[in-house]
Amino acid sequence: ALLTELLEPDELAAGISMQNMAMNSTRVVAPAVAGLFITFVSVEGAYYMAGLLYATTVWAILHIPRTSGHLDRAKTPLLADIRAGLGYVFGDRMLRSLMLSGLAVALFVMPYQVMLPGFADTLGHPELYAAMVAVSGMGGLVGSFTIATLSQHPRKPYIQFLLGLTTGAALIGLGTLSSPLGVGGAFASLAVVGASATGYMTLNQTMLMTESAAQFRG
Repeated sequence: ALLTELLEPDELAAGISMQNMAMNSTRVVAPAVAGLFITFVSVEGAYYMAGLLYATTVWAILHIPRTSGHLDRAKTPLLADIRAGLGYVFGDRMLRSLMLSGLAVALFVMPYQVMLPGFADTLGHPELYAAMVAVSGMGGLVGSFTIATLSQHPRKPYIQFLLGLTTGAALIGLGTLSSPLGVGGAFASLAVVGASATGYMTLNQTMLMTESAAQFRG
């Protein structure tokens, strides 16, 4: 929601893509850094480093320019805001479709990240869990960068639909290709899942922001 006040409407897709690129960069770099800390320092040292990084995040947020778009809005009770928001979303066909499709991916696709430790153990290579997270993150970087270049594309819903199909196919491939192709098949599927799922969610968030009225963005 903050991005809509910091960026122009035609910059929104690129801004959300940049935000996702930063998040996926941590999925590429963090496993390696955490492994180094655990190996050469301790598990506790890795946790302290994570806390320090959270502190730098707070410092960065404090330096974001202050916005004023919310100052002229009348204050209403929380429950009234929730009712108004739900009524607004489900009363608009486009927003309803975007919310439900985004929720479907969040519930049925993104949990694959939580299952990766068990998946790596099933393949007989639990030591490759960090590499799997990194490969998925690199795919996410590619997906975010690609969507940033398509910020002005007129057929974003069509692209989102294709990305959703690609994500589903890649998840099926993750379960089927890993048996005949082993780790290589799993890595290839994870790269595609990371790219397509990130691209899907980036487009979904962009269209939600651009289609929603300012007072319902957060």
